[in-house]
Amino acid sequence: MKQLFIATFILTALILPSTAKGYIKSASASYYFGTVLPAESEVYSKASEAAAKVKTAMGGEPAKAVLVITNSGFPAKIIEAVKNSFGTNILVAGTATGADKYQPLSIDFFAPPSTRQMVIIAIGGPSITSVSQADDGAMYGSGGDDAKIIEGAKLMAGKLNPDPAKKNLLLLLGPGHYDNNVQILTGITQAWGNPLPTYVTTLGMGSADGLAASIVNGSVKGSTINAILFTGNFNISSRGIGEGFGGDPVLVSKNLLSQIKTELGGGADVLFYVPGHPQVETGYTTIDPLIMYQNMKNSVTEVFGPVTLVGHHASSETGQKSTTSPAEAVKYHFFAVGIKAAFTITPTKTPTPIKSPTKTPTLPVSKPGDANGDGQVNGLDYLIWLAHYGQNVSGPTNGDFNNSGKADGADYLVWLSNYGL
Repeated sequence: MKQLFIATFILTALILPSTAKGYIKSASASYYFGTVLPAESEVYSKASEAAAKVKTAMGGEPAKAVLVITNSGFPAKIIEAVKNSFGTNILVAGTATGADKYQPLSIDFFAPPSTRQMVIIAIGGPSITSVSQADDGAMYGSGGDDAKIIEGAKLMAGKLNPDPAKKNLLLLLGPGHYDNNVQILTGITQAWGNPLPTYVTTLGMGSADGLAASIVNGSVKGSTINAILFTGNFNISSRGIGEGFGGDPVLVSKNLLSQIKTELGGGADVLFYVPGHPQVETGYTTIDPLIMYQNMKNSVTEVFGPVTLVGHHASSETGQKSTTSPAEAVKYHFFAVGIKAAFTITPTKTPTPIKSPTKTPTLPVSKPGDANGDGQVNGLDYLIWLAHYGQNVSGPTNGDFNNSGKADGADYLVWLSNYGL
């Protein structure tokens, strides 16, 4: 039998990854009031039921923020209900529009125009590393004063600190409508740079009607724009259009959502969804808005299933047409952003190989996770995977253990499950 000179190993310390993985935990609940503005007592009662439902769905996972999107009136009572379920220290953010033509959307029901709905969404999990919020000091007012809007937005952005080493979603909330959104975005770019940093993705949600208000750290503030910044170890994908859908809003939005899913590499943990007046799209104005909106909701579930959705119709028209395109403010838009917990590596101490020559009578047999073909799955194979991580490569010798054409988290799991075998 032919002899082959190979290596055995004496073990010392090398930093290798542990099995810890990040995740995003989220839940939502809503209540549809129909066409009639509800009484304060009804808003509080239904908000209490919804908040309790969301709290239960979160299980033991602490929420890092609770978003409230409503046009039902009495937002302070909704906040009170949220704090009764989640505790007085929970960060509550959102937008409260006073007009029935700016309605929230939920994964349960896409409320059509001229109706009332409230939606409560909790977001947590270790992949969300920080959540912060700031407002413009009520400099927005009723809109129309470009200089004040720019100054206030710049002040607001200056209070927030996106992390260049992580992903950051800047969610703009409260009053704000085109052309005023152009000035809001101008103020933010004056603070953070134009174009905005590539590690920041931006989306607007709110309205410009005179009764609109922001929910800032659990307080209702009129004439105020605000922003909430989600930072963490997550993948993010943005798609959008404007001016106008340029076709059937149901099919156009579904196509863009499918692109988000592809870019994320699977379903989103949370989907932020902002269509602007799809019912006025040329050629589709004769469709009953109730039918159109439910068909758009169905397109969401067809792509993502029962995803946690943060949605608002009309809204502040700010977003990105793709993940890498600059933020812009446009009319009659559609913008959506999906986030999904990213694969992460947590260092731990495990052995490092040091070569010590010996002889073996047989050729080694390659195993799953064995990049260098020595018949073992160990630290050397991990280093090969790490050197190619995130690259479009092919085959186990490049760390692509599942032959998907890319060295990624799935290949790490192959290596990990066979480590030491």
